[in-house]
Amino acid sequence: MKSYKNLKEKAYEIIKNKIIMIEFKPGEYLEEKVLSELLEISRTPIREALNVLENEGWIESFPRKGIFVTRIDEEKIDEIYEVRKNFDPLILKMAAKNLSPLKLNLFKHKFENYEEMLEDEFLKYDADFHSYVHSAVKNKYVLKMMKNVYEHNRRIRRLGVQKVPHQRIVDSNKEHLEMIDLILNGEIDKAADLLRKHIENSHKYYLNVLLDKDL
Repeated sequence: MKSYKNLKEKAYEIIKNKIIMIEFKPGEYLEEKVLSELLEISRTPIREALNVLENEGWIESFPRKGIFVTRIDEEKIDEIYEVRKNFDPLILKMAAKNLSPLKLNLFKHKFENYEEMLEDEFLKYDADFHSYVHSAVKNKYVLKMMKNVYEHNRRIRRLGVQKVPHQRIVDSNKEHLEMIDLILNGEIDKAADLLRKHIENSHKYYLNVLLDKDL
């Protein structure tokens, strides 16, 4: 039973990661047999993993058609960013007392050197910074509640990173630097307000680059 559970979890993590990293593209057809051969895992754990992934919104199944990776549309982007812009500022306030000035200054150094960043590095440091803030909450219920949201947001950003204009990287890093300075100065409410604005700006940019919406 333990071995079966481990195989199911392994299949779940691998397939989900491939969806997040756009190795399995939005709208792509997924076949149990092919996944079983690719992952070298029998079809029963694969099927169970797919059930979990469907419940979490990564895939969708259609009678007589099969299983497909969910597409990224305007509704999905809006819903993800609506959650983030309302909950992330609160999470920052909850985490503030646990944030290390040393680590914040390390992030500050990274963001100050944004001109040397490639798109993938920008994505990594941005995600690392927000992950650090989230982890500092020390509240397992908050982390569990938001985990799926952040992972879906990663897929949106991964899909759009090559299309994001350099100016957005410049603006985003400036927002991060200002946010870090506010946190270091103990101005947490202002930092939370800026974080909400930062998320709103990201929302607009990703709608624009992924859906060609001029907001």
